[in-house]
Amino acid sequence: MSQEDGYRSLVGKGIFWNSSFQVIQTLVTFGAMLVLVRIIPPAEYGRAAAVAGLLGLINALSCSAFMAQALQLPEGVEPDWRLHFSAGMWIQAGLSLLTHGLAGLCWFLPTYRPIAPLLHVGALGLLIDWPGQLRTAMLRREMDFRRLRVAHVIGTLAGVTTSLAVGLAGGGAWAIVLANNVVLAIPLTVEILFFARWRPGPGWWRWPSWKSYRPALAFGIQQAGSTGLRVSRTALEAALLPALLGFGAMGLLNRAIALFNTSVGRVMSVLVDTAYPLLPRFADDRKRFATYSTALIQAVLLLSIGGAVYLGLEGRTVSRVLYSQRWEAADPLLWPGALIGLAVVTFTAASSVILAQNRLRKVFLLNFLTACLGLPMIAVAAYGGGIEGYAWAVAGGQLVAAATALGLASKYLRPGWTRSALLVPITTAAVATAGWWALCSIVELPSPPGRLALTAPTFCLAAGVALRVLFPGYLAGVLAQLPRGEHLLRWLRLPSPPHPG
Repeated sequence: MSQEDGYRSLVGKGIFWNSSFQVIQTLVTFGAMLVLVRIIPPAEYGRAAAVAGLLGLINALSCSAFMAQALQLPEGVEPDWRLHFSAGMWIQAGLSLLTHGLAGLCWFLPTYRPIAPLLHVGALGLLIDWPGQLRTAMLRREMDFRRLRVAHVIGTLAGVTTSLAVGLAGGGAWAIVLANNVVLAIPLTVEILFFARWRPGPGWWRWPSWKSYRPALAFGIQQAGSTGLRVSRTALEAALLPALLGFGAMGLLNRAIALFNTSVGRVMSVLVDTAYPLLPRFADDRKRFATYSTALIQAVLLLSIGGAVYLGLEGRTVSRVLYSQRWEAADPLLWPGALIGLAVVTFTAASSVILAQNRLRKVFLLNFLTACLGLPMIAVAAYGGGIEGYAWAVAGGQLVAAATALGLASKYLRPGWTRSALLVPITTAAVATAGWWALCSIVELPSPPGRLALTAPTFCLAAGVALRVLFPGYLAGVLAQLPRGEHLLRWLRLPSPPHPG
């Protein structure tokens, strides 16, 4: 087997295990969500979202940012995992103490007192997560997605069981915080200590040598700064929106964005998670890097643009099926929620291309831009724009950040990428929208479940026909990058494109 075939095999296995995990996670969490949205009121979702926003900012400094430096190393260079383990303990312990301090401050502020005990629980989760983050970096470096995703499935099942038990007992936001910030961290921690039987060796409780850990520190500090800036919007929401708009409004926006994240967003995470560990290996091969990074951007934009448009058109129907009539107050937020989701996945994919080239300063500047765009968004809420005005402001700001990220990433993409990565998805989405409109005009659509059963296949079929008829070369190029894509090429009677290498 050639090296090229070996890489394709790794990608194929990665896509299989990552996709399998997403399917299982979607089915399990979907079933739990159908119960939880009916027993947990919007205000409790708002409290959970506030905690998630604050913990997200604190987690930007977590040991995972420093351990991710192992993914940047060239093939044949083995990371020193013992250094990462020792540093991770001190980093997570410090963040846990910081979170307890923030929770202590919330006890003295009446508006934020309801989230204080939840933050204490989140601080405990930070400590539990330390060995698990190391194991995640190890398995991603090895591209052993089978073991990684099996552990994630176990965590998902345990988390869903916890959230349902606590939610049915009337725990409200506790059901979400316990499941997402404590229980999910346990399986990988157990796996590395008791199944992999990995041990750090003597003296693991000491901070590692500054000289030895300097490359990881430099990378991690840059990444922590970038991540902190990226999540600053949700942190600002958690800090300011409860006083400006209330926890209920935050819960409505959270559910609107979740429609995209729990559907199209899951597919995007499979693509980026699978492709990224390979991209840094081609950083010095400009032609191959451009080919594979462009293929990633094409796939992300093709699926996310079409998905965002469909959720904008049919968001109310999807909300009725998933969330019930109880969440109709979120209807005005569904279009901006879909656009926010589209912008975030586009930004993530483009910044991943830049990071794979080790251009840390560009990634930092991108996230700095995102943070700056968050300030006027909060001003919209502060000066009477309400939650709807705020949602549209966030969507606009995130789209600007995504466009900027694509512009900076274009240097590492193939010439003429805008036609294949932007024109094709936009045209395809427009044709699919026309097919949706024709169906709605001709056929009297039934109840929400039946409506989705008709509109979703029609939208996808129209998009597929547009791709095959209008852009056969583009479709052949995308399919050729997939494992066993030659079978699809033959089935669709498309010619095989030139070999990317």
